[in-house]
Amino acid sequence: MIYPEPLRPGDLIAFPAPSCSAATEPYTKRFHSAMRKFQRLGYRCMPGPNAYKTDLAGYSADPVSQGAELTALFQDPSVTALFSIGGGELMCDAMDHVDFEVLRKAPPKWYMGYSDNTHMTFLMPTLLDKAAVYGPCAPEFGMRFWDPLLSDAFALVTGEKNTFTTYDKWEREGHRGAEHPLASFRQKKAPEIISENWDGKPVSGRFIGGCLDILEMYPGTKNDRVKQFAERYKEDGIVWFIEACDLNTLSMSRVLWHLRNAGWFRHVKAFLVGRPAWFEDESWGLTHYEAVMREVRRIEAEEEKETGVLRKIPVIMDFPIGHLKPMVPMISGGYGTISRLKAPRGTLEVFETLDDGTKAVFTRTLEEKLEITFERK
Repeated sequence: MIYPEPLRPGDLIAFPAPSCSAATEPYTKRFHSAMRKFQRLGYRCMPGPNAYKTDLAGYSADPVSQGAELTALFQDPSVTALFSIGGGELMCDAMDHVDFEVLRKAPPKWYMGYSDNTHMTFLMPTLLDKAAVYGPCAPEFGMRFWDPLLSDAFALVTGEKNTFTTYDKWEREGHRGAEHPLASFRQKKAPEIISENWDGKPVSGRFIGGCLDILEMYPGTKNDRVKQFAERYKEDGIVWFIEACDLNTLSMSRVLWHLRNAGWFRHVKAFLVGRPAWFEDESWGLTHYEAVMREVRRIEAEEEKETGVLRKIPVIMDFPIGHLKPMVPMISGGYGTISRLKAPRGTLEVFETLDDGTKAVFTRTLEEKLEITFERK
């Protein structure tokens, strides 16, 4: 895996808009504030050519222009890092016009973003063996007082920090609209991270993942190199980090079924599952915990049939990743270790119906404090 060098004061950060742009409020104010903060820290800032453009449904530009923008910024020797301006819905169109061979030959640069930006943070490691950051988009750094998640993400790309702990609170409903564009996150709910099949011993592996809404698009496409990626790093084992935006629990279940049957979960070592945006949804009585665990049990069963050995795969759910803030920054393609910092708060037993119709009891652990450490290997 190829890692970019840490950012240093004086470096130039570019801000592409491969999905939505900063053309409308509250994103314009947030983006301007973010650039001022980066400049005060000693960094130079350069909005990409599509930063303030807007096209159909608020997207920055046509897909050809969006793809060309990304290619040019990665090729530009003066640019050290790319922080995406925002997510959206149709960044997939821009991917048809990114020249990944140019990106392969270009010096490594940090790319950071999440949600629709999974297209880049996932393809960079799986296609190019270049690490990227699944983390906040640029306007979020415009917050008047940086939340720890923003400090953590920036400390990651500057090389000041490689160990991150889970946070004490999380935000269910946002309030940062046009009236309060630079307000802090409203984190009130105590974290309730839940694990299953995990004995608390540190788990290490090669991290890969992103937003399920985007990942489900790629099996069988020209840019699907996931099975090859898993084979290259099978000695490390693959730690999948996943979260969902628009998917309800039934949709999550279908997507995970799709990815499993596409062979994407070969050599999986563990799953980190973020709180879905549809948190507490129970479509047809199915919770997101059950949507995940039913597929994990199928992976375990398939592996047992193949090897004759039943291996329980650790799963950590409601981990701080993605749309419900805060979010621990993830190095997509990076090698990391997840550890338990504090003893669990307790356990609970749940009943689930298995594929053969029988009911079984499973134990879930209520985690207190976890930690992830990334290494450049």
